[in-house]
Amino acid sequence: MKELFWTWVNGEMTPEQWRVIFRFCFVFFVSVHIIWSGGYFQVPGFPSGFAFAEDVQEVKGEIDEVAEEVHSLKTVLLRKDIELAQQRVCQAAVDGNSPAMRYSVELRNELTRDFREAAGRQPLIPTCEELGIGYEDDDG
Repeated sequence: MKELFWTWVNGEMTPEQWRVIFRFCFVFFVSVHIIWSGGYFQVPGFPSGFAFAEDVQEVKGEIDEVAEEVHSLKTVLLRKDIELAQQRVCQAAVDGNSPAMRYSVELRNELTRDFREAAGRQPLIPTCEELGIGYEDDDG
């Protein structure tokens, strides 16, 4: 073995010796890869190449939690957008701006449809009086 090492260091190896060394390294690395990917080489910090069923279920649970949070945030944002669209409808009605009112009503209806699909129920839309927007009384 010492001789083989020194002949390699000095650069005096024959092509047959190089083939043997290359073949050994190739077989070694392929074998280690097969053992590792099969999960038989479990070392801390060196996990298997494949996911185990319990790992997949754990990640799926985390994804489901995040999806629920995103869904609830979506309904909250849609509810706020519906309220803003209703404010625009009321303000356009007070101002007598019919193009703005038409646009705001269409936007409110679209947001209401999205909310109904996301939440499975009809949103509560505040009235103009509840929003504090209404016609000013000129009598004093």
